[in-house]
Amino acid sequence: MPKNPFPPLTHIHSKQIHAHLIKSNQTHYPSSSITNLLLSYSFHNLPYASKLFSLLQNPSTFLCNTIIRAHSNSSTPLLAFSTYKQMLHSSIPLNTYTFPFLLNACAHAPSLTQGRCIHAQAFKLGLHPNVFVDNALMQMYGRTCELDFARQVFDEMLERDLVSWNTMIGGYVYGENFDKAIRLFERMREEKVTGNEVTVVNVLSACARAKDLRMGRHMNEYIRAYDVEFNVIVGNALIDMYAKCGSLEDACAVFDGMLEKRDVFSWNSMVSAYVRHGSIEMARVLFDEMPERNVVSWTSMIAGYAQNKQPEAAISLFKEMQLAGVKPDEVAMVSVLSACADLGALDQGRSIHVHVSKNGIRVSSILGAALIDMYAKCGSVEEAFKVFHRLSERDVNPWTTMINGLAMHGHGESCLGLFSSMERSNTKPNQITFVGVLSACSHTGLVDEGFRHFCRMSEVYGIEPCIEHYGCMVDLLGRAGLLTEAQDFIEKMPIKPNAGIWGALLGACRIHGNVGVAERAARFLIELEPHHGGRYVLISNIYAAANRWDEVTKVRKMMKDRGIEKAPGWSWIEIDGVVSQFIVGFQSHPQAEEIKSMLDEIGMRLKEVGYEPQTTHTLFDIEEEEKEHALYYHSEKLAIAFGLINTKPKMPIRIMKNLRVCGDCHTVTKLISKVYDRVLIVRDRNRFHHFVNGSCSCKDYW
Repeated sequence: MPKNPFPPLTHIHSKQIHAHLIKSNQTHYPSSSITNLLLSYSFHNLPYASKLFSLLQNPSTFLCNTIIRAHSNSSTPLLAFSTYKQMLHSSIPLNTYTFPFLLNACAHAPSLTQGRCIHAQAFKLGLHPNVFVDNALMQMYGRTCELDFARQVFDEMLERDLVSWNTMIGGYVYGENFDKAIRLFERMREEKVTGNEVTVVNVLSACARAKDLRMGRHMNEYIRAYDVEFNVIVGNALIDMYAKCGSLEDACAVFDGMLEKRDVFSWNSMVSAYVRHGSIEMARVLFDEMPERNVVSWTSMIAGYAQNKQPEAAISLFKEMQLAGVKPDEVAMVSVLSACADLGALDQGRSIHVHVSKNGIRVSSILGAALIDMYAKCGSVEEAFKVFHRLSERDVNPWTTMINGLAMHGHGESCLGLFSSMERSNTKPNQITFVGVLSACSHTGLVDEGFRHFCRMSEVYGIEPCIEHYGCMVDLLGRAGLLTEAQDFIEKMPIKPNAGIWGALLGACRIHGNVGVAERAARFLIELEPHHGGRYVLISNIYAAANRWDEVTKVRKMMKDRGIEKAPGWSWIEIDGVVSQFIVGFQSHPQAEEIKSMLDEIGMRLKEVGYEPQTTHTLFDIEEEEKEHALYYHSEKLAIAFGLINTKPKMPIRIMKNLRVCGDCHTVTKLISKVYDRVLIVRDRNRFHHFVNGSCSCKDYW
């Protein structure tokens, strides 16, 4: 666009001149003052500029282009086309500057339909090919994900400048064609075109997403060799590339070399790099040292804690973020809800939901799915359903999360009913959806239904089963007692069975007491995971249940010789927003005496109704009395006793556990629900158990 011959006006001067022109009735006569005034308003106050423009008679091409450009860069870019239509209607000449601004509006909208119309008009007027128009065309096609059209424009260009190369490379990055972006840069080098910082940042972004460390390091050398300006944006792109390509050491080196050039994005990139590599402590050290933090800084650290299984730290930092007056974004909300779900912190999850409602935060599909997941994993499937039904938009994520939540709670029929509703809504399920569907069939013994859905995955939706789906099918057959069929299924699998497959079979052997199949499954498991203590314990318990104590001795000796220990059982309970943890064996606690007294009371009351401790799965080389004592202090029993002491009568008690519920604890919890008239909701490693009036929702099928 030609250089503006008039000096710019300040916003205050613009208003003064505008008032003078209105008083003197000069708004109908284009002049240097009107032109300068319109230019000023186009930057400071577009509605004013539009109103002033509408009063002009026979505006020049320059003024029309000015208004088109202002609209193209605004939040309502397609309003530029009202001026364009006026130019056509009034026969105001179009030039090579009109079309780039219009195409820029199409790119920002984005609107492929309008963009194609402008392309055709430019061609008709003989303004294509032209380097400025062609560059704008490539940007428009890139932003509307029509990269083949963009590349066609690029290949047909008679003249290219650096903007042309950068636009096409950037289009490939935007369209996630990272390999093509890198190859085009290599062609750019072959044609002896030297890039700038825009080129470097685009290619580094492609390297980061493609995990191409070799090319990323080459770009670092390119910066030095061609004297590309090493500004903060280039430095941040290098940090991000090295971090995503797995080279934390190189990322640190770049960060340390940016001492004078760091901004908040540099610090954020480095915090994210440490988080991505699991160095959460170093990430926190850096976070605490940051001279300035924004919402991304807080969110990165909260997400890091949530992803690295430190939910308490994630929730604590979220509270600090609120106290610091930083408004959390959707990512922060999703991360802290994930932490609440992992911890089973229902009260804290509810408070975050209240925060969302009070602050008028739109519950998107992603945030809605996070809320559903939190409520489901915290034991309140009813509240999860409320969130699901209130969502104004539902893509595959909320549907899948709700289906998996129902499956986790053992509501097989409701789960399958919801899946049917999902299909009727024309929402296409994904792999995770079918994991929930097959899991629901497994936990409720629906063998035929499970096989029907397993076949429909590929036949109807073109989804090839992955290892998780095969695991669900082995679990489905095994739980139903079809162990021979489960073994046949494993042998016919088109992919090699992993530890999850053999673990599902071994778990089924525990349910049905099949030692022979258990031995085969355990052999594969121990070969695949020689240091996983749970596998040894499970086969040991299967031997113990069959009174094969010699084999129990061998397994225990094998564990001792290999230095393998059984993972301790932990249980969590949240009361009034405070999460308390208990470990098997009982440790010191502020209410230790009260808990012991409650355990004694529970023991007496349960024996009155005929309870006999199930000591089969405890260590075989201790006396029966000691076995009972060991069972007495299982972590979920401690948590239940604590809950009975600290909650009001009739109030539901929710317990979370890191391991599978043992048979004795399952029996005890059923009896407590009846004797104390309490609803007890227990989440173990595999599923939820709802204990009500002496019965469990799993129907003892877990």
